[in-house]
Amino acid sequence: MKKMSLKNWTGVIICSMMLLGISSCKVKDMGQTNFKCDPEVLETVGENVPFSVTGEIDKKVFPKKSALEMKPFLVYGENNTDTVLLDPVMLRGEKVKGEGQMISYKNGGAFSYTGNVKYLGEEMNNGELHATLTAFVPKKEAVSKDILKTCKKCQITGTVTSKIADGIIHTDKEISISALDVLIAQHGYQKEVEIKQAAKIFYPVNRSELNMKFDLNKSEAATKSMSDLFKFMSDNYVIKTIAVDGWASPEGEGDRNDKLAADRATSAEKYFRKEQKENLRDIAITANGKGSNWDGFVSNVRNASSFKAGNTVLSNINSKSPADRENELKRMMTQYPEIKKEFLPDLRYAEITVTALEPRHSDGELKEMATAKPEDLKVEELLYAATLYNDFETKAAIYESAARLYPEQWNALNNAAAANITKGDFDKAEVLLNKANTLKANQPEVLNNLGVVAAHKGDFDKAAEYFKKAEQNHANVSYNKAVLGVRNGEYNAALSAMTKRTCDYNLALTQLLSKDYTSAQKTLECSEKDSQTYYLMGVLGARTNDKAMLLENLGKAIQLDASLKATAAKDAEFVKFVDEPNFQALIK
Repeated sequence: MKKMSLKNWTGVIICSMMLLGISSCKVKDMGQTNFKCDPEVLETVGENVPFSVTGEIDKKVFPKKSALEMKPFLVYGENNTDTVLLDPVMLRGEKVKGEGQMISYKNGGAFSYTGNVKYLGEEMNNGELHATLTAFVPKKEAVSKDILKTCKKCQITGTVTSKIADGIIHTDKEISISALDVLIAQHGYQKEVEIKQAAKIFYPVNRSELNMKFDLNKSEAATKSMSDLFKFMSDNYVIKTIAVDGWASPEGEGDRNDKLAADRATSAEKYFRKEQKENLRDIAITANGKGSNWDGFVSNVRNASSFKAGNTVLSNINSKSPADRENELKRMMTQYPEIKKEFLPDLRYAEITVTALEPRHSDGELKEMATAKPEDLKVEELLYAATLYNDFETKAAIYESAARLYPEQWNALNNAAAANITKGDFDKAEVLLNKANTLKANQPEVLNNLGVVAAHKGDFDKAAEYFKKAEQNHANVSYNKAVLGVRNGEYNAALSAMTKRTCDYNLALTQLLSKDYTSAQKTLECSEKDSQTYYLMGVLGARTNDKAMLLENLGKAIQLDASLKATAAKDAEFVKFVDEPNFQALIK
């Protein structure tokens, strides 16, 4: 914080003291009153412009019976015609009662004032902080901040108005909204999709020999499933596995059922190999006996709504140890004969399951079809194909096709909206996102992108609401929240949220606002160079009093964007250099 000696302020105190009876009016005799304003140039922090003023009054300057009102105010707008009045601060001599800081005549003293002005927007950027100092003798009245409005006997001995600080720096508002993260919804496409087809071969009780004329094998459902399995084998799928699992009904003894199930798996495997000899070739088949089919029995009983004793049967069986369950089941079969007839026969089978890969287009085919014949692709294929392209225009065109062809798919609408955000068509993006949110509410990608659109439209409160809701729905919006946090003066929190970013303009801006100028310079040096980056490097030069850095980078910024001449001319970041000929040459 730089010390600032305001001679006008000194003058009012000196002359006021003279009017109050001090014999000398010479500065060298009266001493000098020094004031410091922090910051020297006013600066926004979020939506506020905080500042503090401290002063030191030399000894034998402030009369014991006098008082002084310092009344700060901010002027701004065209020709400084708008004013924000702030609360006054009162100083009083040793023999004056009331509010305010007492200043000793013999020893002098110090005082401080902390103020804050609400930032109203760009019209305040050329604002100036002033203060009116009024010296007076309050007679017998106690000093208060309103005393000069009500005191009839107070003798005003001198008044002067002086500028305290220039301003207002608003660099925290220069975040890059275009750097906000736009989220792409998952395409949902799988390069490998397993599909399965299965069929069962049933067996009579305690038998493992194949008998396709057995009544259960001749049922319509069984014959159809086997026919479908054979067709599946002839459709030229890429087969991954073939498994044959044999089962036995659970009323038999455990060891006997294990062997019976294994034998059924073996007989079914032999049958399938014979029937599908041409399609199998070198494909391996695994055959396993699964033993007693207790799960199947429980399912059959539970699904038989007409069997009223079902819960009793299952409860009794489940209460027994595994070794005693078979005996309990046999006892239940005696009590409930329908068990043997209705719930056990279809548990004696071998199931053949073929797992294959669903046919898929190659990546090359998908790329070509997505641009030439997008209508021939499913929505997930289109969204995946877009990821195969690096150039934005092609990617955006595919997303637009997906949204046109599949207007009821929220992810297609979201991704088309993301492309429009990048294009700068925020109105179209908002329409697409609102429709996506209607189709499937509270998808994190949609909520985040609605926040990005709101930020681009200048509604930062609404953007913050969307980001918060997106985070509640498990989106990673830490960077986007951090960017908005910079606008609110939350620099430390923003830096923590940006730890994984490097060479990022918004990170550099936050480092600069935190006065970590070394880190800010390193970040800017490796960031993408555009007019915004060069301009911020010019600001960094001004803050570090590096005139060469200021002029070089501000010049590059203006070369890329001539409108920055007018911006720099009004930017309080450069107030210390405004009279420099080289600076003036840049902005003319």
